[in-house]
Amino acid sequence: MPTRPTGSVTFLFTDIEGSTRLWEKDEALAREAVARHDATLRAAIEAQGGYVFKTVGDAFCAAFQTADAALAAAVASQRAISTAGAFPFRVRMGLHTGTAHERDDDYFGPCVNRVARVQSLACGGQILVSAATEALVREALPAGLALRDLGDHRLKDLQRAERLHQLVGDGLPDGFPPLLGLDAIPNNLPLQLTSFLGREREVEAVRKALAAGRLVTLTGAGGSGKSRLALQVAAEALGDYPGGAWLVELAPVRDPADVPQALANALRVREESGRPLLETILDALRARKTLVLLDNCEHLLGAAASLVETILSACPGVRVLATSREALSAAGETAWLVPSLAVPPADATGVTPAGSPAVALFLDRASAASAAFRARPDDLAAIAEICRRLDGIPLAIELAAARASALSPRQIAEKLNDRFRLLTGGRRTALPRQQTLKAAIDWGHDLLPQPERVVLRRLAAFVGGFDLEGAETVCEGPAPEASVDRYDIMDLVSNLVAKSFVAVEEGGGGGVRYRLLETVRQYALDRLLEAGEGPATRDRHRDFVRALTERLRAELQGPGLVAALERLDAEDGNVRAALEWCADGPEGVAPGLAIASAVSRHTTIRGHLADGRAALDALLARAGGDLDPALRVRATKAAAVLAFHASDYAAAARLYGQALPIAKGLGDDAGVADAEAGLAKVAFRRREFDEALRLGERALTEFRRLGDTLGAANALVALGIVHADRGESAAARACYEEGMPLLLRAGDPMTIAAVLGNLGYLAYREGNLPEARRLLEQQLAAFRTLRDRTMLANALNTYGAVLDACGDAGAARTAFEESLSLRESLGLRALAGATLGNLATLACAEKDFAKARAYFARNLDIAKEAADAWPRARAIARFADLESAAGRPERAVRLIAAAEAATGADRLSPSAGERAAFDALRADLRKALGDVAYEAARAAGRALTLDQAEALAREP
Repeated sequence: MPTRPTGSVTFLFTDIEGSTRLWEKDEALAREAVARHDATLRAAIEAQGGYVFKTVGDAFCAAFQTADAALAAAVASQRAISTAGAFPFRVRMGLHTGTAHERDDDYFGPCVNRVARVQSLACGGQILVSAATEALVREALPAGLALRDLGDHRLKDLQRAERLHQLVGDGLPDGFPPLLGLDAIPNNLPLQLTSFLGREREVEAVRKALAAGRLVTLTGAGGSGKSRLALQVAAEALGDYPGGAWLVELAPVRDPADVPQALANALRVREESGRPLLETILDALRARKTLVLLDNCEHLLGAAASLVETILSACPGVRVLATSREALSAAGETAWLVPSLAVPPADATGVTPAGSPAVALFLDRASAASAAFRARPDDLAAIAEICRRLDGIPLAIELAAARASALSPRQIAEKLNDRFRLLTGGRRTALPRQQTLKAAIDWGHDLLPQPERVVLRRLAAFVGGFDLEGAETVCEGPAPEASVDRYDIMDLVSNLVAKSFVAVEEGGGGGVRYRLLETVRQYALDRLLEAGEGPATRDRHRDFVRALTERLRAELQGPGLVAALERLDAEDGNVRAALEWCADGPEGVAPGLAIASAVSRHTTIRGHLADGRAALDALLARAGGDLDPALRVRATKAAAVLAFHASDYAAAARLYGQALPIAKGLGDDAGVADAEAGLAKVAFRRREFDEALRLGERALTEFRRLGDTLGAANALVALGIVHADRGESAAARACYEEGMPLLLRAGDPMTIAAVLGNLGYLAYREGNLPEARRLLEQQLAAFRTLRDRTMLANALNTYGAVLDACGDAGAARTAFEESLSLRESLGLRALAGATLGNLATLACAEKDFAKARAYFARNLDIAKEAADAWPRARAIARFADLESAAGRPERAVRLIAAAEAATGADRLSPSAGERAAFDALRADLRKALGDVAYEAARAAGRALTLDQAEALAREP
């Protein structure tokens, strides 16, 4: 296997000429010929020690440690391919030598860019050699070969012209036409002083659009790279336009009447006395196949559209590529939105430049700003964050990278909250609006009519997107410079979309949503504050969110659950923003409590427990005596639900206890039943089964009396769980069988999925493992579909136990590990402890005692956080599994006895399953020790304090 060359490397790039036509004409012939071509190229390259590091379509990219070897490989492969009749196509080749830069099993940098451009100038059958390679081989060329000087040629996208030579000699084709470098075709395209990165697909797409239509307008937000992309397309397509490519820079033009003169200047057409200038321009273009590039048309739309329509009507060989914040709206126009550069997703790991054009651009421009810049592996995460927060906008990324001479990537990321002060200092030769990010947006903002400016700044209240209803609610109303009527907002938003200030995206259920890029939003927010409209606009935004969430609250319970969840997913940023605003003033307490309690089920399902609890707890703490009691009950119960799912059972009991007397005082029988049902669940989690049954039965009776189908179904499910854990299978099954029809009638998919799991757990306790596995797999599928991370974690833990009982230890471990990961990410430490115990038991069975001890120790660490002694005692007792498996039965007995003494034997193993497990373990230990030794160990254990028992458990 050839080794990868490093240091000074000679690159050989090849490409087949005319392969597309061959594939379309005869696919079978093309497939066979290309396969032989690949084998020929690879054999010739590897025979000279070359390293093929990439193949793209028909192209080969190879690297050699010496120029002589690269030249020999090129000659050998070209002679083999050019033999008369050997192949139905010809291959062009380019050679260049320079310093190799490596990244992600690939080469990149100036040397690679230059060899690609050299190869692109070659004709099929021709081998072109750069000056650097020529200097290395000219003194030792093999006999029969020579280098023909073809002169200097300006290459696409490169700053420096290249002296090129053609390799000629025996067996090599000759007689090629002159090279078509940028200087060979008339044009006024400027020499680009920076590399072009991350837009290869866009270049190809725009070229195809130009081939299909005669007017293509590149649209996009300020700084999105419209002009740079247009220039690259023009340079790449230059060979298609013998009449040349002509850049018309309209940014300096202020008077629409001067647009024809700007075109004439670019074309080098002189005005003729007594004749309209436009007629002279048309005469110059009429018989030529020409590309006209109209750059920065947004402030001259009417004049630009009129000129383009006239030219295209009179000059059939002309195509126009325009750039503008919005389309020209000219006849035959194709509007092509220039996207931002692709950025790594927020949860991406192992960020690489090859995987993100935005990151590659930052690295390139940072290296140009500071020769000392070197991105360490831990810098890439900060660079990815920079690119995400700047929305992949090329200008913003380049301005941020320019700061790399003085700041680290992490420091740049930390300063992006004040991005419009940070992102200044662009190239002095650039247009003024390209020297700062704010100026780039100012340019387009200043062109907006006053009503559009008002709507844009008010849209800054939305975070993460909005729909038309939201825009109408938040943006209507008077302003100092222009009043905005609700019925005009649809058109005003559409205008902002057309002018690239607002992006359109698909919403849940196929509806249309809109979004401001974060950079545009920050700009608009500054304008909102400057206008003094911040508080009033955010109040309207808060009220919109409250009305929306109140409407969705009922849909979260029943058949509309999935649609409601998806809508709240889309509105998550707005909900958070509204709650932040509610936290800033006393008048926000009631709206904030209404919003937070309305979305509490979404909060639970999506696993945002910590944030949801923090919001509700803070607002409840600030609530005064004038708060509507009904809202207080609802919010307190919502806080209790979140605390319960977070395994904070003390807080859940306290909150349900606070809600209960208020609900009674209001005569809110449904609220009373709901609070008692919640207290029943808390009692169950605390292993207080009798209390759980008492409260659950009372809640069920009340729900039945009220005709509350869903309430009664949930109460029956809760009672079924208690009976199942007590080993009362018949009673549990009766509860589920009565509750399931009620759930189906209510149509709530989440609770239905929960019951599937309960039935599966019951089947597991009854020893029916195939049925248990089937039901739990249905439940898991449902929770994954619903994206309920909290319930999925619980279901995986139970599923792992079933798989272990089925003898599938590997699958059980996988389920437990996923459950543990979810529970830890959700902050569910108490539940994570239970899963750790299950993993430890698996490790014991596999005799991996070190891993088992580590799992049990982590479980004990978590258990000690609880105010109650029971979790700690239970965690200590679980070490007995380890001691028994490790052959230390006496220590196992002492640990169980110490735990029983601390919490009581009944509470140590209150459920039927736990009791059976401990009884089986005790029987095994008694058999291993004998009655006398067993009782002695048990007495010694009961004399230990919990601290002493813990120390014993942690001993290796």
